[in-house]
Parts: sequence; structure tokens; C-alpha cells
Amino acid sequence: MGAPTLASLTERWLVDIAELIADGQDEGSIPESVDSRAAAVRLTSLVEGLSGRWLAGLLTTAEARAHVAAALQRELAGGPRG
Repeated sequence: MGAPTLASLTERWLVDIAELIADGQDEGSIPESVDSRAAAVRLTSLVEGLSGRWLAGLLTTAEARAHVAAALQRELAGGPRG
């Protein structure tokens, strides 16, 4: 069996995040109205983009973490988008 591809590793990451969101929905900490797969796509895409900016020296670690924390709050609140 060959080495995992970028596509397969990214898919695994998406599935892992979507499953964590679903677990939060099951326990009641994340609203059922949140689309776990779509939220996972947006959140992992944000992290990928922020990591590139961090590696280029355009963001500090604290700034990147703050952006991720804000996105988590927005994504997992389940309110209307706008």
C-alpha cells in the first residue's frame, strides 16, 4: 500500500472534525442546525490559509489563534449567517 495522498489526508481531517462537531451536537454543546461537514470544510480551510500566512510571517501565533477562536464561535453557534 502506498503513502497517503494529500487528498486522502485532507479528507480524513475533514471527517475527524465533522465527527467532533457531531459529538458536540449529540451532547448538546453544538446546535443541531450546524451542518457538521460544511463547518468542517470552512474551519479546516481557514486553518490551512492562516498557516500559510503564519509561515510567511504575516501573522503571529496569537493572531492566528484569535482568528481560529473567533471562527469556531461563529461556526458552532448555529445562528444565521450574514
